[in-house]
Amino acid sequence: MTGPRTVLYVQQFGDGGSVTSLLDLVRGLDRSRYRPVVAFRTTNPFVAEFEALGARVVCLFDDAPAMVAPSSTLGRRTNDGSRSGSLRREVRRWVRRDLPAYRRLREIARTERPAIIHANNEVRTNRDALLTAVRLRIPVVVHMRWLYDQPHGDLTVPTDRLLAKIASRFFFISRAAAKAYDPLHIPERKRIVVDNPFAVDDYRAEPSSVLADELGVGGAGPVLVHIGRIIPWKGQDVLVRALPTILEHEPRARVVFVGAATDAKGDAFDAELRELVADLGVTDHVRFVGARRDIADVLALATVVVHCSTTPEPFGRVVVEAMAAQRPVVAARAGGVPEIVTDGRTGRLVGPSDPIDLARAVIELLSDPPGADAMAARARAEVEQRFSIEAHSRVVQAAYDEVLSARRGPRRS
Repeated sequence: MTGPRTVLYVQQFGDGGSVTSLLDLVRGLDRSRYRPVVAFRTTNPFVAEFEALGARVVCLFDDAPAMVAPSSTLGRRTNDGSRSGSLRREVRRWVRRDLPAYRRLREIARTERPAIIHANNEVRTNRDALLTAVRLRIPVVVHMRWLYDQPHGDLTVPTDRLLAKIASRFFFISRAAAKAYDPLHIPERKRIVVDNPFAVDDYRAEPSSVLADELGVGGAGPVLVHIGRIIPWKGQDVLVRALPTILEHEPRARVVFVGAATDAKGDAFDAELRELVADLGVTDHVRFVGARRDIADVLALATVVVHCSTTPEPFGRVVVEAMAAQRPVVAARAGGVPEIVTDGRTGRLVGPSDPIDLARAVIELLSDPPGADAMAARARAEVEQRFSIEAHSRVVQAAYDEVLSARRGPRRS
């Protein structure tokens, strides 16, 4: 076969770390070997960015509501744990979401004729991709980007386990994520743990006084930056509760929260968060600046970057972004984060949901600028070695090569 082979990337969510990581993967593809086609469920702001990289972009539905990336672990526990209740939920999901998406994606695949399908979110949200792969006899790989929580009394786990058999390879973004998917009985030979990719040099921004004034921290003292959607498990309230103690040490400190609510739960938490800020008397020290794409520029203003998720994260993209920006980072010790940060060497790890521990670590870094700078420099070197787009692309493309070399049988039309 001559010319590049087509990879059909199926991306369910229009925001979050999965689409950002996919953008960097597409950026790093060897275009002499692989041609990217990206299928979104519906249009979103990332479409133009993929097209700017030369990728073909298609959308399954023009009028479907945009899907929001998971706000907690994938396996939801519900009050109705009965098998009959689970069966009803499964039937509704198949009828309302999975089968319509499958029919549309199948037509796209017939037009684009991909050599391989890359489902860029886990099994449960990619039933359309897996069904398309098995129907058209196209090899499929699945990128597992979350922590799997096995529901009780639910039929989704047997369904996920059955669908997982279709995939030829699974990419996991951390060892913690790989371990969490043990309930799906994925053979070891199909598992690949690969770090998320980052355009490392994009985080070499210089501090901007104009941006500092825009964010309300111009001329201020230390700036603590938290980046993440406004949602309870991201733990913004932990940082707010830690702030009074931090202010006892550094009265001029400011906190910048970058992110916005994306659903009703987030809206409710946003209101609670602002009320907490007022109740603790720290309103003058907190800035809510909404969702932004100029993350590197915001990070350049940070004295310390804070990650304080209360639920284990499968990876922790913002932690690597802070390290790439050569900024000291304090992060919650859970999920995939301890695989990124070496406590005391490339950052500080603290107990999740522990504002006292968080305040202590932040104060430690603020009290020792030379030590914090040295830690940040080591972190930057670690990122350059581990998290480059080139390193990620090599692993992914090698897996494509291996899967395609083992392909057997004609494809159905």
